[in-house]
Amino acid sequence: MLAETRLEAVADYYPAFGEVDEYRAFEVLRSVPTAVVGGEDDRVTPVDHTDRIVEQLPDADTRRLARCGHLGMIEHHGVFNSVLDHLVERARSRQ
Repeated sequence: MLAETRLEAVADYYPAFGEVDEYRAFEVLRSVPTAVVGGEDDRVTPVDHTDRIVEQLPDADTRRLARCGHLGMIEHHGVFNSVLDHLVERARSRQ
């Protein structure tokens, strides 16, 4: 999808990334069941981003997958399905 986007359009929205305070979202996420999965070989979202998210969400179900790139949900679908199943169970038990 990004390859199909004009460079001018990307250049217009790219500066906004520096202005976003994504850490404020963690305040809400700490109050609900969460899961964080990162691939050690992810070149789009490096695993150090996953590690920082895990630091902010200590109660999250976390997985750091070896031999896993950006498409972990395809590369390791069994692990992702298991994490999602567990997340749904945790969310249901809170009701």
